[in-house]
This record gives sequence, structure tokens and C-alpha cells, in this order.
Amino acid sequence: MTLECEVFNVYAGTRESFSEGYKSIRKLPDLDNTLPFYKFLTAFTRIGWCVKRSKTNENFYFEFNNQIGRIIENFSLDS
Repeated sequence: MTLECEVFNVYAGTRESFSEGYKSIRKLPDLDNTLPFYKFLTAFTRIGWCVKRSKTNENFYFEFNNQIGRIIENFSLDS
């Protein structure tokens, strides 16, 4: 997630360069199908972190909830 947020979304062309470099070493997993799961898992874990620490009125808590909402909206069982 951090790689996507802090590099891929900030610097144009870095996802493509990363993918090409990765493919030169091993087969690239199907990121379009696997990344949504990991994004959901990360957001869900962050919400748990907030709840455990009573940080449910913080902006980042609401952003994680919104992130889960966006992931669920785009979720599809079609392959």
C-alpha cells in the first residue's frame, strides 16, 4: 500500500517501471485482482487499531472507513 500511495500515485510511470523490473526476476501476480483485497485488509486493520486506542473521532479513522466503502463499491466476483 505504501508503495502505491507514496510512489506509484506520486511519480508518473513508476508502477510500470516497477512491474517491468519485477517481471525480469519472477512472474508478476495479477495485481488488479489481488490489490483490492490487500487494500481492504489494510484499511480494516487500521480501523481496528483506531478502535482499540479510542481514536474513532480522528480524521484518519474516517478516511479508513471511506477507503473500505470505496473498495466494497468496486468489488466484483467476476474474474
